[in-house]
Amino acid sequence: MAGVGGPDPTRTQIATTFATLAQGGQVPDELAREPQEHGRRVTAPYRYPRVIRCASELPETVSRKIRRAELRERLGAAGGG
Repeated sequence: MAGVGGPDPTRTQIATTFATLAQGGQVPDELAREPQEHGRRVTAPYRYPRVIRCASELPETVSRKIRRAELRERLGAAGGG
């Protein structure tokens, strides 16, 4: 999983999480609620992931760090969070 700020017309940005699934497809509701509930417990209320997106794979650098800038570009191309 990786989190980035996604564009939002009302709030300027919203927390968006990208998840990869072993079987692909959509994130089941119970699985989507888990990071949201964790975010509500651990962080400020405005920081929990409001949108969960599926990705076939997360973009990485050669040192295997997640390229969050590329994820933000995907959100911009997809029309927001």
